[in-house]
Amino acid sequence: MLPISSCRSIPANCFKGSFWSFIPETLRCLLTPALLEQLKNGLSDSQQQEGKLQVKVELQALSGAGVKPGAGVALQGAVIDFDIQAIAKDGQTSSSSGFEQPVKVRWPVSSAYDSDLLGIYKISDSGEPIYVGGTVVNGAIEAELNEAGKYALLEYRKTFSDVPATHWAANTLTRIAAKHLIAGTSETTFEPNRSITRAEFVKLIVNTLPLTDKADLAFGDVPENAWYADSLAKAVEAGLVSGKSADRFEPNAVITRQEIFDDSDARLRHRASDGISVRNE
Repeated sequence: MLPISSCRSIPANCFKGSFWSFIPETLRCLLTPALLEQLKNGLSDSQQQEGKLQVKVELQALSGAGVKPGAGVALQGAVIDFDIQAIAKDGQTSSSSGFEQPVKVRWPVSSAYDSDLLGIYKISDSGEPIYVGGTVVNGAIEAELNEAGKYALLEYRKTFSDVPATHWAANTLTRIAAKHLIAGTSETTFEPNRSITRAEFVKLIVNTLPLTDKADLAFGDVPENAWYADSLAKAVEAGLVSGKSADRFEPNAVITRQEIFDDSDARLRHRASDGISVRNE
């Protein structure tokens, strides 16, 4: 069982290099020079001499952490309050809500959980679990955290009212939903037999790739605040999709088999380029 509260203090003279901090039985954190520099800069030179770095983890039961799973979602897991701060001898602290470089963490997982459904989530002030990601490796899940706060290790099991457990795609949908690669047509329905639109397909393929760069969209039929606009801007910049014409994308049109083939081919070439965008000339 995880401890209710754990912390690890490191002398200030360790504010150099990269190293793992161990919180017994809870998690390991990889602390980088950039993060240590960011924290110690909040202390004066004299305060740094006898200061310390403290990594703190406080466990909360999932049932009492105020996590709101959403409709059709069953959750299992644990919640922590995670913080890193530099502390001077006089008690003055230096912390940051946002890390200049992500903190890599390894969080042990129970064999009782389905590893295909596991992920690390940031818990918002309203209790919403926001997917961070994570990869299960050798009995622990690894992820990168960009800020201090409340996090949860969750087994996320989403079901849809129109996809019974006997449906041929039910297990696949559950696993893909746990990675937040797909969403339903509502909170409770998926409409498995409905055709997919061009906008929905763009959202799906972009969710599977680590894209950040965005194109300036020139499609007159794509509102700036459209739910798929951000994904479309990334897909266009990466050369994964194109419009029906120079100024029209037709987001609500049903995507054809040929378009799926062309877009999937571009996606495969993008993956093969190891993150370098491949454009159709």
